[in-house]
Amino acid sequence: MNRILFFTVLCALLPAVQGQGTKADYERAYALRGVIGGKVFKERISPQWLGGPHFWYENRVRDGREWVLVDGKVGKRQSFTDKAKFDKARDALAKTVEPPKKPVKPPRKDHWKSPDGKWRVFFRDHNVWIRATESKEEIQLSRDGKEQDRYEGYLRWSPDSRYIGIVRRKRVDERRVQYVESSPKKQLQPKTFTRIYAKPGDLIPTHTVHVFEAVKDGKHFTVDPTLVKDPFDTRELKWRPDSSGLLFEHIERGFGAHRVIEIPVADGQSRAVIDETAETFVFVYGNSYRRDIDGGKEIIWRSERDGWNHLYLYDGVTGKVKNQITKGKWVVREVVEVDEEKRQIIFKVGGREKGQDPYYLHYYRINFDGSGLVHLTPGDGTHSVQYSADRSVF
Repeated sequence: MNRILFFTVLCALLPAVQGQGTKADYERAYALRGVIGGKVFKERISPQWLGGPHFWYENRVRDGREWVLVDGKVGKRQSFTDKAKFDKARDALAKTVEPPKKPVKPPRKDHWKSPDGKWRVFFRDHNVWIRATESKEEIQLSRDGKEQDRYEGYLRWSPDSRYIGIVRRKRVDERRVQYVESSPKKQLQPKTFTRIYAKPGDLIPTHTVHVFEAVKDGKHFTVDPTLVKDPFDTRELKWRPDSSGLLFEHIERGFGAHRVIEIPVADGQSRAVIDETAETFVFVYGNSYRRDIDGGKEIIWRSERDGWNHLYLYDGVTGKVKNQITKGKWVVREVVEVDEEKRQIIFKVGGREKGQDPYYLHYYRINFDGSGLVHLTPGDGTHSVQYSADRSVF
C-alpha cells in the first residue's frame, strides 16, 4: 500500500518538476531579446517640429543613425548620416520660421469661489453654505443634508454668480468581498484583504444634481426622478454661457441609458436634451463622445443607434437631431479634433477601407453637415498622426 501511495505522489509531482525548467532554459529565454532585437529599422517617426510646417526626425539604420530634415512647405526631404551637416541644415531652416510656442498651462480654476469673487462655497453639517469674501457674512442654502445623504464638493457656479450647481451623494453600506493574497511582497505568509464589490441588486452610492440660488431663502431645484432612474454615474456639470441652465450627463445603472439633462433656472423643470437609450447596452465608457458647440447651442454626439458607431449633430436647445454627420457600415473610433470656426471634424475610422484589416485606423475629415468627407491617410495599414503647432501639416 505504501509503495502504491509513493508511486502515485511521484507521478503527480513529475509534471510540476518538468514545468519548472532548468537554469539554462531561463538564461536562453532572457537572451532572446538580444538575439532578435535590432533587426527592424525605420519602424517609427517621432517628428521634432521646428516651427510652421518644418520638422526633423531620427532613424535607426543598419549602420548607425540617420537624420531626416523635412521642409513641409515644399515637400522636400533631406537625409543625413553626418550629424554636424544635419545640425547646420536644421539650424538654417529653423531661422526661416518662428519656433513653435510652448503650451501655456491655464491657471487652476477655483470652483468654490464665485466668478465675481464675492462668495465662496463651504459645507457645514453636510449642507451647502456660502460666505462673503469681504464681510464674511454666511448664508445657509440647504437644510436637508444628512451624514448618509450629503452635499459634497463637485460643484459649479453659474457664470453670472447667481446660482450654484452641486452634487448630493447618498451613501450606502456597500458589500465587501474577502480576498487572499497568496504571495504578498513584504511577507512570506498569505494575507487577507477586502474590496468593495457590489453584486446585482445591491444598493450602490448614488448622486443627484441640485441648483441653489445664492441668496437667503433662494430658489432650489433638483432633477425629475424619472429622468435619473437607477443612477450609476453623474458627470460633466456645465452651465450655459448665459447662466440660463445647468447641463449634466446621467448614466443609468446597467448602461441602458445615457442622457444629457438640463435644469433651467427660469422654472426648474428639468428635461432630457439628449436621451440615448438601448434595450441591450449603451457603451458609455468606450464609445461615447460629446462636444458642446457655441456654448451648447449645438452638440456633437456619438451613438451606435443605427448599429454602427457614428457622429450626430444635435440642436442643443431643442434637443432634436439636426443631421447625422457620419454614416455607413464602418465605425468612428475616436474624435481627434473639432474646428468650430470651419465647422469640421477630424476623426479616426475603422472598417471603411475595403480589403484592409478592419482594425486598421484611418484619419478622415468631415463637415458638421455630413458633407466633404476627405480621407487624410490613404494606404494599406494603421495610422498615427502628429500635427504641427500651426495645424498646417501632419
